[in-house]
Amino acid sequence: MNGIAFGLVGYFVIIVAISYASTRLRPIENQSDYIIGKGFGSVVTGLACASTLASGYAFIGLVALGYHMGFLALYQAILAPLFDFLCWRFVAPKVKALSSKHRSLTAVDLLASLRGDPTHLIRILSGITVALFMFAYLGSNIIAAGKAAGALKIDYTTAILGSSVLVILYVMFGGVTAAYWAEAFQGLIMVCMCLFMPVAAIVHIGGLGAFFTKLHQIDPLLVSWSGGRAGWPLFAALWLWLGVALGFLGQPQGLQKFVAIESAGKIKGAALIAVTFNTMRQYFPLILGLCCRILFPSLQDAELSTPTFISSFFPNFMGGLMLAAVFAAIMSTNSSLLLQGTAELSVNVLRKGFFRNIPKSERFYKLFSQICTLIFGAVALLLAMMKVDSVFSLNLLAWAGLAASFGPGLILAIYWKKTTHQGILAGIVTGTLSAFLWYHGGKPLLGLHQGTASFFIASAVVIAVSLVTYREEVRAL
Repeated sequence: MNGIAFGLVGYFVIIVAISYASTRLRPIENQSDYIIGKGFGSVVTGLACASTLASGYAFIGLVALGYHMGFLALYQAILAPLFDFLCWRFVAPKVKALSSKHRSLTAVDLLASLRGDPTHLIRILSGITVALFMFAYLGSNIIAAGKAAGALKIDYTTAILGSSVLVILYVMFGGVTAAYWAEAFQGLIMVCMCLFMPVAAIVHIGGLGAFFTKLHQIDPLLVSWSGGRAGWPLFAALWLWLGVALGFLGQPQGLQKFVAIESAGKIKGAALIAVTFNTMRQYFPLILGLCCRILFPSLQDAELSTPTFISSFFPNFMGGLMLAAVFAAIMSTNSSLLLQGTAELSVNVLRKGFFRNIPKSERFYKLFSQICTLIFGAVALLLAMMKVDSVFSLNLLAWAGLAASFGPGLILAIYWKKTTHQGILAGIVTGTLSAFLWYHGGKPLLGLHQGTASFFIASAVVIAVSLVTYREEVRAL
């Protein structure tokens, strides 16, 4: 355990050093510096974006899916990188060009600018909605940190307090620059360990032949692409994976990377890095979950698979690096969620919302952004300490809610000239409500996940309301 702790502490020290150095090189002078910085290149953007969207789900929830569902869970690994590629190919260039044109600081800021926001409700409601789902998302990640540490005999409260306070501090004082450079380093750790852990697990099992043989012996359905399901149960599983994949089209914390990238010319390089990384972190954790099903067949909580593997086979410095990869996935997402929640509240709800006619200095908005980061992080930490849900369920609720409330309006506004501000506003409200209502109603009743349903419902509402309210004189992009 001393070796594991030493490796983990070493990781924390490096993160602090990177964050400090980045802010010394690029000091924060105003709110824009805090939120979008001075532009980031392909490598930093690609790694930061991929690690941001990984979250604690990568090494905790996704591994648990592989443990329980076997090959059936691989549909997510197929669909998610595909939709990630589509987002980089068709959404990223548009978001970068339009955010530069409208001088938008955030993705919500851009959404409000595309078709106008005469009532200012797009900014205010989107900002509040994003913040609410960010709380749930942050909470799920902090819970993941506690679960990972707890399985390694590290106190749950100590683990979540230590990792969360560190993220809150470096985001508070370093803003987007500290967050993105730290996320890039965290992404490198994740890539290395994402490859190493499944390979090491297969070696312990006895090779690929033994891997497949033992899985089949435990349960033949683990190596079946249908998982023994047919009809409605199989449809429900595919519906879930489609909902997860659709989420890549509408995550504000991911789209923000397109706003902050240095130039449109950097997008292709960043996309190559991000999509490759995302493909790896989809497949390999699922394989690790299958390995853990063989190595630890009687685990009561499959979300403890990764830390159990680490403590069983690598109770040393290498194990500390593996645990660091878990924390890297969690902390890289948390820093972006903190920053994005702060940005939407401080820019859209306050500066361009309620305070739009009240002049305030840049110093005020910079300070408010930092205070907002502190409060935002503290509330999410309290949510995590309540242990309200599993990492898998809470993460998917937040993922679906963010995508459904935000994605349909933005994508349609970019590519369909008849989209109106009324349609966008209706989509925000509908996407938010449908995610919550389906989570508590449609999902228990029909067995269908809220992600796909709420995204399609919100899209239909944006189209219907826009057709009713569209006028020829509506200005084009």
